[in-house]
Formats: sequence, structure tokens, C-alpha cells
Amino acid sequence: GGTSLQLYCKLSDLPDLVFNISDKYSVLYKIQDGDLTIFYDANKEVAFGYQGGKLLSEQLSDNFKGSKNGFKAIQKRTFDSSAQKIWLLDPEVMKLVSTGSIKYLDFDLFHSESDEKFDLVRSMNILNTIYFEESMILKALSNIHKSLKDDGYLLLGRTGLDGVNRATIYKKDNS
Repeated sequence: GGTSLQLYCKLSDLPDLVFNISDKYSVLYKIQDGDLTIFYDANKEVAFGYQGGKLLSEQLSDNFKGSKNGFKAIQKRTFDSSAQKIWLLDPEVMKLVSTGSIKYLDFDLFHSESDEKFDLVRSMNILNTIYFEESMILKALSNIHKSLKDDGYLLLGRTGLDGVNRATIYKKDNS
């Protein structure tokens, strides 16, 4: 197993290669309002914030009641479309996207169907019941199936707790 960047580097010499990436959760949105900074996730919901240098998050232990209460105060804030978009992709990947070597697809695996058909779809660390309900995973698999060309491949994997990538490759055969 390896990263998408490593895969791209291995394949980039192939003629007519079109390499697309999509990761809905590779972006945060930032709003600054005085000493308050709010970060929204890909679903445009409040993820966490900072006020006066203090982290506002519900993810902290109960020893940080001020932080948790501060998060409750900002949690209901609506998303502002003027928010600054912050990419969480590898800087090398961002360079390749900016030069057009890699095309970034704005695609939500759970809610989108692609108009394009692909020879290979690689899905790592996403179709997993520790993250998503089975019904969502089945919907994502249906969307992937529809996006694959006949005889296309699905590379499905995850990184284990030991840090080792494990993957299986499937071939679309007769629908």
C-alpha cells in the first residue's frame, strides 16, 4: 500500500494518464471574527474554534469545561460562504493539482454519482464500519460501481492500527 501521491509517481509516465483525486474531508473552512476563529468541516458544520488563544472543542476531556462550554456557544453558528478554504492535502499533491497534473474532483462518495467513468478507483480508510453506518457504505459502493468502466478496478483498503496498509483489488465484471 501507499499514498495517492506515490501511486501517481509510479504511474505518471504512462501515456494518456488522467489522474483524479477526491477527498471531501481534505478541506476546512475558516472564519475570523475578532479574537474568535471558527473552523468548519467539509459538511460546513462547526468543527472547533479558538477564542483568545483558547481551544473550543467538545473533543477534550471533562477537565476542560471552559473549552467545551465555549464550543457549545459557537456550535450553532451558521456557515458563512466567505470562509477561507484550507486544504489538508500534501503540499506536493497541491502543486500537482495547481499545475493540472492531477485533477481534483469535488465528489462526495456518499451523495454523488460521477458522470465520468474510471479505469481504477482507489478508496482507502473510508468504507469502514468504524466510521460509517452500513447503509452509507452500501450507497458509496453503489456510487463507485456506477463510476467504474466495464472491466474497471476497485482498490479498497485501510491502514491497520499497526500502520500497515492492507488492500484488496476487485474487478468489475459483467456489471
